[in-house]
Amino acid sequence: MMDSTNVSHRDYVTLCDSILPEIKTWQVGKRYKIVLDVEQVELRKDEMYDKEGMSARFKIFKATPHDKYMAKKKPNTKEVVEAAKNKVQSY
Repeated sequence: MMDSTNVSHRDYVTLCDSILPEIKTWQVGKRYKIVLDVEQVELRKDEMYDKEGMSARFKIFKATPHDKYMAKKKPNTKEVVEAAKNKVQSY
């Protein structure tokens, strides 16, 4: 995962309210975590701005706010065991 020091002005994604309705109530300037279901449709040598490297293009199938994704996610056995251990240790 990239940290903010590696993000260029070209590393943006545009989402419409048809795929992510929550954007209607979100605030400009505030940060949000989004889980994306994507398919890579292109990979090319990145020659823009005289820089070497690769860039990829993705088709977005679904975008879900992270908190809603986590609320729907079924925990795996390891997560359940860890949560139980943490609860027991907190007493």
